Amino acid sequence: MRPVALLALLFFTASAAEARPAARSLQETERLIARSVDELVKVPGGIAGYSVVIAAEGSPDFILTRGVANAAADSPVTPDTAFYIASQTKSYTGLLASRLDREGVLRLDTTLAQVWPGLRMPAPIDAGRVTLRQLLSHSSGFENPVLEERTAYTDEVPADAYPRLLEAASEPTKGGFHYSNTGYLIYSAALKARTGRDWKSWLASDVFAPLGLNETYSRSSLVPPGRLAWGHQWDGSEWVPVEPKPDAIMHAAGGLFATPHDLAKWIGWQLGLGAGQAAIQAADFKASRVDLTNHAVDEGDFGIKCNGYSLGWWLCTFEGAQFIYHGGTYTGVRTHLFFLPAQKVGGALLANSDGMTGNLGQAFMAVIASSLLGKPDAAARAQQMIATYRDNVAKQVANRLKGSAESAADPKWHGWTWKPDASELARYEGVYHSDLYGDLEVRLNGSRLTAALGVMRRELRPAAEDLFGARATPVEEWEPVRFSQTAGHVAGVEFTGESFARAAR
Repeated sequence: MRPVALLALLFFTASAAEARPAARSLQETERLIARSVDELVKVPGGIAGYSVVIAAEGSPDFILTRGVANAAADSPVTPDTAFYIASQTKSYTGLLASRLDREGVLRLDTTLAQVWPGLRMPAPIDAGRVTLRQLLSHSSGFENPVLEERTAYTDEVPADAYPRLLEAASEPTKGGFHYSNTGYLIYSAALKARTGRDWKSWLASDVFAPLGLNETYSRSSLVPPGRLAWGHQWDGSEWVPVEPKPDAIMHAAGGLFATPHDLAKWIGWQLGLGAGQAAIQAADFKASRVDLTNHAVDEGDFGIKCNGYSLGWWLCTFEGAQFIYHGGTYTGVRTHLFFLPAQKVGGALLANSDGMTGNLGQAFMAVIASSLLGKPDAAARAQQMIATYRDNVAKQVANRLKGSAESAADPKWHGWTWKPDASELARYEGVYHSDLYGDLEVRLNGSRLTAALGVMRRELRPAAEDLFGARATPVEEWEPVRFSQTAGHVAGVEFTGESFARAAR
């Protein structure tokens, strides 16, 4: 990438030129990455598909890809494959929030009470004191599990439903900093309430377009099917594909797909190396990376030490160098993106499997950063990472298989001996309602009962009268679905831990 008219995004400028990796160091790092990934993909049950990206000043983008985007279709990962980047979405939302704050569209010191007058939160939460800035830096003092669960797994909660759910389901948290999706979800609803436009529309016009991010998507339906990375889980012998997130549960805290090509551009913009566009001011990037927690964070591993959080970025150090990053996780997916501001270099690691790839990503970032900084132990770190990964994946596979078997053998299932016919199963059909989660539809399809809550679908396996088992994927443990009866009639059901009452027919 080539620098454009100085965006001045560095935190350190005086000795930046001396600190940047030399071309030889970059080449050595790329070779180390290639060797390491070639070993890692050999680990059974570890990596289905993988991509590593390096973007640096004065050098072509390095993009390595291995494995499959979708094991069922045997389609390979390429630089044009769109990966779900999960919570990395927060850094894009954070940049948008920074820009809209400067422009006066939605100030970050706006309180919840100013967005929704009359809002009454559960004590001790005070809607008049909670600001959008606090929400985006995970420092608001509360979370909302219902909003988090619904937006991640079942449905898109309308902005006008937020006040009711904030009043009914918000829970105070201990301490100042508490990482969750809640703040970013509320910010997106506040943005819609104030402007009439949703976060996807704002991102498209005010972040993606000016930065030329043409392969970053807030709707999975916009990605050409052949370029969409599915998630994957290992069942002990083969990959089980996990369908990509549908549009309805793509949200402002975790709702973007991006290709390695576009992530290289995104890194470049963070480093001040963007090519062509200058519609987003340097001040907006800088403001999105200012610690808003008063260093009240203690996170990190593998030598990466984080003591702050900004608008969508963990603020850290590694071997004395400033290190900024964010990761993302979802069923069958683990991703990481980092950059070293003074060295004008950064990288992304994308895995479409959850075979210990989150822990691997943390370790791999440290390996790559160590090499870029010219540390002599980088190769040894890589070897240790590979050996540890083999052991971790083997343990995970064994534990998953054991957990699944023990779950199925639990006495509460009564040996799965109940074998109801279609007429018996038909008694459970109907719509069940929860004021917090909406409508759960239970339907009989042939001889099988299924439950649908928004986009979430579960097949119900009969265990005993009124008791069924359900699980999200074949490698996960069984969870109970319990129906209740009143006067001989099915009156309600407990599903995913929430109670639903049968709606009147």
